[in-house]
Amino acid sequence: MKLKIHLLLFLNLTACLTFGQKKSDIPSCNLFPEFLEGMLLMKDGQKKRMYVNYDKATEVLLMASGPIIMGISTTENELLDTAYIENRKFIRLDNKFLELIYHSKSTTLMVQHKCKIIYSSSVRYLPGGFRRESPQMMAYRTKASDQFIVDQYIIYWIERDQVLHEVTSHYDFRKIFTDQKKQLRKYMTKHGVDFNNTEEVEVLIRFLDEN
Repeated sequence: MKLKIHLLLFLNLTACLTFGQKKSDIPSCNLFPEFLEGMLLMKDGQKKRMYVNYDKATEVLLMASGPIIMGISTTENELLDTAYIENRKFIRLDNKFLELIYHSKSTTLMVQHKCKIIYSSSVRYLPGGFRRESPQMMAYRTKASDQFIVDQYIIYWIERDQVLHEVTSHYDFRKIFTDQKKQLRKYMTKHGVDFNNTEEVEVLIRFLDEN
């Protein structure tokens, strides 16, 4: 089945990152700094290679064709099973597009990448997630002197013993591994974990999976 695509109008939500075009004053919420060659695996088994990126603000998979940026609609997105971008794997789960970080017989670790552009009129608003004092939360000022911040953060999804958990705090994480409190405390004391760093969280999950 031929994958249909439609043109998305991003306006000021994303910067134009395609071939030779001038960048927007507002930084992009794209996951990658540029469009990369990726492979899309459809539910019907078809494989499609194209230049792709992911908009963390709208949570839409983007595709570049010459100077045009396009996104997959909600209906058409249901035909997508898996996306491979560089050495990273992204899957659809309950209408969410998540990066698969770790998978074993008992535990699966996934990351939902999020981004919000918060303008001066609502600068006090901060969305949920681990990154509340994040160095990635940056303040910008446009040419029109309208101040805003770009807040990039992550939400973990952990499937353990066939139960899916949304993790937005350290407390949520500890509730999942209540049967391994001693191992978790010992590891945290010895190594410490930056829960905004997916690599460190993956190492911790592997440790708990093996002990």
